[in-house]
Amino acid sequence: MAEGSAYASYFTLPSLPWMLNILGWFYFLVGGTAFIPHLIPYEYLGPGGTCMRLINIYFPYFAISVFVPGTFAHFLEAMYSWRLCSTKGIEGSAKVKWFLSTTIFGGASLYELVTFKSHRSAHAD
Repeated sequence: MAEGSAYASYFTLPSLPWMLNILGWFYFLVGGTAFIPHLIPYEYLGPGGTCMRLINIYFPYFAISVFVPGTFAHFLEAMYSWRLCSTKGIEGSAKVKWFLSTTIFGGASLYELVTFKSHRSAHAD
């Protein structure tokens, strides 16, 4: 086995609360309000749903102006995670998983990758 290959397949998802918040608030509520507002059940989403319904009524382009740059920022973070995987010695399908995870979950996934210590440089003597 090659010296850094133990870490070449490292992958982990962000914690469940982060994933649920990002999927629920960013993609479902903000993305849904931006592109399919007639399908979002605002009355069942409590104060957040009421807030987004009112924002959609009084500021109709607000959700689009938040969702599109936010999605672009997630993509830029995913490109950085691709580069960071190369630096940390993560290769193959794990690298693709990091890219996709960071594209969807953004900074929450990138944090998991940044805090991972591969010990790659410790054996560089």
